[in-house]
Amino acid sequence: MPEGHLCPPVPNRLNYVLWLNSLLEQSSDGGYFEQQPAALLTPSASPAHRRIGIDIGCGASCIYPLLLTTNRFNPDVSFGGVNNSWTFFATDIDERSLKLATINVEDNGLGDRIELSLVPKSRR
Repeated sequence: MPEGHLCPPVPNRLNYVLWLNSLLEQSSDGGYFEQQPAALLTPSASPAHRRIGIDIGCGASCIYPLLLTTNRFNPDVSFGGVNNSWTFFATDIDERSLKLATINVEDNGLGDRIELSLVPKSRR
């Protein structure tokens, strides 16, 4: 991490996203998937189970989007045959942080799952 930017403790961030992901899995209606024919459970048939995250203030590390868009949370076919893959929209007000986050995302090959955007600073 460049000087002047926070270096997030990855184990703490990983524990948080594991908890978040488990909450989402528990809140899914498992009964629906158990009762439906397998042909109806293709990823294209159920786009509602694609998970879209928003990270406001992603910082230079872009750690939450990076963790949740890795293959660990994006199996080809998961719960009941439905694609539960994550994509992210991440923002920051600091141009330098966003440039570094972009490099981090590209270096990890996740540019197709994470969109980054510079947001203008509030005048308040």
